[in-house]
Amino acid sequence: MDTVHRSALLRFSPVLFCMYWIATVSAQCDVPPLPLAWTNTTVTSDGLGVTRGIEMGIGTPNQIFALRPYTALNNTRVNNVADCDSITNDTCVGGEGGVFNSQASPTYSVSIKGNWNGSQIDAEDSTGSYVYFNDRVSFQSAASVYGFPVVMDSEPQGGSFSGLPLGTNSSFLRAAVKGGVAPSQVVGLWAGSRSLAPVDGLMVLGGYDASRVDGNFTTFPVADGSESLPCPLQVNVTALSFAGQPLLNGSEVMTACIEPYVQRFVFTPAIANSFAQITGQNATLYSGMDYDAANTPPGDLTITLSTGYNTTITNSELFTLRRGSDQYGRYAITNASVVEAGISDNRNKDPASQTPTLGGLFLTFNYLVTDYEQNEFRLAAAVASDVDTGTTLQTVCTPTATPSAKPSPAPSPKRPINTATIAGGIVGGIVGLALIASAIAFFLFRSRRRRRQNQDPPPIPEMASPVMSPRSMSDANTLRSPMTWESVEAPTMEKRQVSEVHEMPASRPPVEMEVVVCGGTAGNTIAARLAEAGKRVAVIEAGGFYQTESGNASVIPGVLTVQYTGWDPTDTQPLIDWDCVTKPQAGGAGRILHHASGKILGGGSARNYMANSAYYAAAIEDYDANGTGPFASTPSFLTFEQLSDAAPHLLKNSTNAALNLALPSDWPEIKILSADAFLGYNQDNGPGPLDGCRYASFVISMVAPFSCENGTLKSGSMSDLPVVDPVWLTAPEDQDVAVAAFKRTRQIGEKIQALGGTIGGEYFPGPERT
Repeated sequence: MDTVHRSALLRFSPVLFCMYWIATVSAQCDVPPLPLAWTNTTVTSDGLGVTRGIEMGIGTPNQIFALRPYTALNNTRVNNVADCDSITNDTCVGGEGGVFNSQASPTYSVSIKGNWNGSQIDAEDSTGSYVYFNDRVSFQSAASVYGFPVVMDSEPQGGSFSGLPLGTNSSFLRAAVKGGVAPSQVVGLWAGSRSLAPVDGLMVLGGYDASRVDGNFTTFPVADGSESLPCPLQVNVTALSFAGQPLLNGSEVMTACIEPYVQRFVFTPAIANSFAQITGQNATLYSGMDYDAANTPPGDLTITLSTGYNTTITNSELFTLRRGSDQYGRYAITNASVVEAGISDNRNKDPASQTPTLGGLFLTFNYLVTDYEQNEFRLAAAVASDVDTGTTLQTVCTPTATPSAKPSPAPSPKRPINTATIAGGIVGGIVGLALIASAIAFFLFRSRRRRRQNQDPPPIPEMASPVMSPRSMSDANTLRSPMTWESVEAPTMEKRQVSEVHEMPASRPPVEMEVVVCGGTAGNTIAARLAEAGKRVAVIEAGGFYQTESGNASVIPGVLTVQYTGWDPTDTQPLIDWDCVTKPQAGGAGRILHHASGKILGGGSARNYMANSAYYAAAIEDYDANGTGPFASTPSFLTFEQLSDAAPHLLKNSTNAALNLALPSDWPEIKILSADAFLGYNQDNGPGPLDGCRYASFVISMVAPFSCENGTLKSGSMSDLPVVDPVWLTAPEDQDVAVAAFKRTRQIGEKIQALGGTIGGEYFPGPERT
């Protein structure tokens, strides 16, 4: 059982006051590593465009991409659907690993680079036309993350490249950690096999696959910006041979990049010439490094690095049947009578234009782990591709602050947003469970209170291989500095005619129906009653479903009620909130505050702890009657208290009198909830202190305030938000109850400390605050 530090906080709002104490386990490192398969992925709607890469979904709904990992890239890059003229152009769409249609995604939000939350260090190709935007990104089996930074290249007939960034300042890795889908920016990578018996590869975010590692790791330093090659993973090759014959001369050393984006090996033109001579390549009969499939050159390729690290690329992987993009853009066998060597044919290239590269083929035989936080990467021999190892994920995580530009929130099609917080930070399922139950528990409290009026109060109970564009393989595998692909002429794309769409005639007679506008608590109740009476009912709601609209905040019960409820007007999520703000509040030091309101089916109630109410009501009844169910094991607790009865000495006499006069005898004034979250001053849902510890809190809300909220319509237009004036903390009775609630929370914390449940004193704001 975790021990905890106690801490306290008065949140400046009559609705919620918080106290915190701290545990010794890092929530960040509790997130398991995220495995992403490197496999054949269908990227066209007709199922014909199949490309090998890491499958990603971008936009709402998902537009599927197969992206190659790229260590010299720091932002996720995709190509514009306009590059292919039509989404039905399988040759182009498949060849580019998918294309993006911004008009098909309502969560798409464009930005200017300077205000964008992606990396600012990537050098752009002068021939490209780039759009910087944010949208939802889905990580295969993991949850989605909103506000994800992406670059779209709109260069005609295909951009210079598209890829998944694994660079030293990768916004992709940063967002994965900030979005709560990976514990760290460490990456483990095995490229799989492209032989006649292909095997899928695997990229692991936040760790590596220990079952694919054969032996100990060798550590190498990450190259800094002063190095001559445009890549962070550089090694010195001191020996290189094929079939026992040397390809490097004497003491010659070749510095090379390790780059999974490139499938082949790229050596110097001199080495390529030596390899062609040793293997007897016939340039008259075959182009490139091609050979007669019936007379494949025998021998393996052996590579030795300066550290003594040695690896052998077997003949069966080094020589494969001729492949390229077929008519559907699929990377497939195009000539079964010809084998091609996995070595780029750059014999006639300018040596100065070539970047020696150990590509994806190198990572078929070697397992790579990048750890930029430690400024190192590691290599180990990989278990042979024909061995079924299963998967054993090993977490690599040091809980630290994630360096980043300020991330962006989920965008709105009506109001584009430049920067704020990446949606999807996980507060904890148990917190949400308790939060959601709170309103329902209040009514159960009243019935229990009546039964227990003569009893003492209960005791306080103790978280690719490359996506081949329509270029030849050898051309696409040539790097040039800085971090761009050498331009090559693209062949003419196949253009398909878009079929006409014929509207189906109406075949049904008009139907009488009751229409309820706005699917909030009142609207849904009316709709349910009408349906029970046998009426046909339609509910019209401007928002979507809270279960799907907000990424990670939707898939964990109750988190939706915590995310985007801070007082800062920028702490909002336009997909689930109306972005209402208050008039300047006298009880809030004149601040204009965010007034969370539900733009979802369920309305404000779905955002205010009543989501899935039927399930949680049953769970509370189960616990109340039998002491069983989900609430029997949660470390959080929920209770209501009547301060005027339990602790009248904390209130002024005038406040006690006003409460006794205004409220029934069994009506509580405050609600107390424990939660494993750090809310600070609740300006926004930030991560809290990044010191490797988990924080918890008491959250106290006022059940019966004297300050009465009012709202008025600004105009007759539905596009104009109402004028909201909650007049928080203006009544003197509310101010007195707020102070008493804070003192009461401190008493609870002191009781827990006395029972040995904490490992320190009050953390925030500190015992000196009285």
